[in-house]
Amino acid sequence: MDSKDEAGAEARLFMSKAEPRMELIHLRPEEIEVRHNPRRLADVAGIRRLATSIARLGLEQPLLVSREGSGYALVAGGRRLEAVRELGWEEVPCVVLGDDDPNLRRIRAGSENMARSAMTASEEASELAAYMDELGLSVEEAAEAVGISAETARERRLPLLELPKRVRSKVHTGEVGVDSAMRLVRIARRSPKLAREIAERLACGALERRAFCADPAAALAVVAAEEGEPEALCVPFSEGTRLEVAETARRVWAACDAEALDADTAEKLREARFGPANRLIEVTVTDVTAAQGAGALLSYRRGPATVDFLVDPAYGTEWLGEALSRARSLDDEEAPEREGVADGEAAEAERTRRKREAAQATADNELIGDGLALELDHQREVPRPVAELIAGLVVDAYGSQLAHGARLVRRRWWRREVKEMRSGAIRSVERPLEVDEARERLEEHLAKAETGAELIGRLAAHAVAAASCDQRALAPSARRRIVLPYGAEGTVAGRMAGALAELAGRVLPRRRYEALRSELALDEAKPLRDRRSARQIERSARKRTAEEAERRAAEEAERPWGSLLDREPKTAVGGSAEEASAEEASAEEASDGSP
Repeated sequence: MDSKDEAGAEARLFMSKAEPRMELIHLRPEEIEVRHNPRRLADVAGIRRLATSIARLGLEQPLLVSREGSGYALVAGGRRLEAVRELGWEEVPCVVLGDDDPNLRRIRAGSENMARSAMTASEEASELAAYMDELGLSVEEAAEAVGISAETARERRLPLLELPKRVRSKVHTGEVGVDSAMRLVRIARRSPKLAREIAERLACGALERRAFCADPAAALAVVAAEEGEPEALCVPFSEGTRLEVAETARRVWAACDAEALDADTAEKLREARFGPANRLIEVTVTDVTAAQGAGALLSYRRGPATVDFLVDPAYGTEWLGEALSRARSLDDEEAPEREGVADGEAAEAERTRRKREAAQATADNELIGDGLALELDHQREVPRPVAELIAGLVVDAYGSQLAHGARLVRRRWWRREVKEMRSGAIRSVERPLEVDEARERLEEHLAKAETGAELIGRLAAHAVAAASCDQRALAPSARRRIVLPYGAEGTVAGRMAGALAELAGRVLPRRRYEALRSELALDEAKPLRDRRSARQIERSARKRTAEEAERRAAEEAERPWGSLLDREPKTAVGGSAEEASAEEASAEEASDGSP
């Protein structure tokens, strides 16, 4: 039996035995050496909160250390050690373990961290790998030590180790969800640069998590369609795809190692980068087959078809260098759209065709508008298709916020966990679902609605929960609030806050209802901020002015006496207004001169 097998056997023995010998001492923080910490990334904000708690309540749990030569090594309590260092403590209480085997201390460190607070998915993946590589444990045994199922370890934790370090750090901080990370694993196997690019978009919100999980190919298509020269190569490569040679050459050049290219290929790429825009090359079935054999493609099924993307810069350079010899300019119906019409007769024919198409499109749009007005503008009930359309739009835009609120107020959705304590007692703990899991439950809850009105009602219930739930039940870093759209008074968006408060008032406790009204600024005199553009505001003001003028004109036209009052004084027959005014002035002078 080699050393790794012995360590694994001792580790299994440790998990089934009683507590080791311990003694309590006090050490200076600088005397404690940190050799291994299961938590790979420091949570600065969490350590500061812990330091505040320790300063107020004291250190309730001593650190676990072991003797290492003439000094001491930390076994468990890295966050507490950082917190007391932050506070400037001179000494910290420590429990010295009697274990002589460092492998057993390694397992104890991981177990103690998991018992105190849940580790992230990336931390669990690192611990699994450490147990398997250093201690020789199997997947099942390592999963038991970490506290997860073997299936979860094999399918949703260990694959995370294939992600680039920058992507794993975003999974650790929660900027990228586990479901998104599992889809990024497949991309990272082909192109780590592309995985980092998509992770950045997920983290900043430019790419919605649910949309990426539902259709990764659509996200790749967006990356492939963007202009510029991205660091990661992503080019549509399905059979029959026509690629612009210049644009493809620029992308390949930006993603590949130009210094490693041979002189002939580098010269071809330089010429192609600045070639004509109408020069195209078509991807053939032979190209697709060869790229698949070289492992240069990412392929996704979309119904009966397959969508392929070329993501390997090295293969892309090789393929483009060979394909440039068969690149050609297309001389068909697409050419006028790309390079413009040269001669006068062709230009006139093109203008006539476009006018005819525009007229036909205008007529079709008018028919569509009339049909929608007849079918949907005057509904007295909510048909199921209408409710599903509205629910889809709302969930797509606010799904994460709705799920966050639902997981707090829907106690029946909470996860029940059973843990065995060191004393042998069994402890049952209830925890809210993660946001990704809560979103799945939310989708299931909406799908069970039998009518359109019931679906809209459930959707409204989740919106009220997201806006009004009391998030003090969570740590400050885990709180998030739904951001309502703002609009001018009288608009649909402007009435949203009042409608939300009216619905919430039926179910909320009074203190929570008052807090919600304060958050929505319903009791303040000033209206909600108008987020429309200056042009939109100016256009609305002109429209209101015109409508007011038309209304006044209509009111004056309806009054039979209004025209008489506003009319100029009548004059004698054959006379003029000037003559009438002169006669009135003479009469006034005569009256002033009389005795």
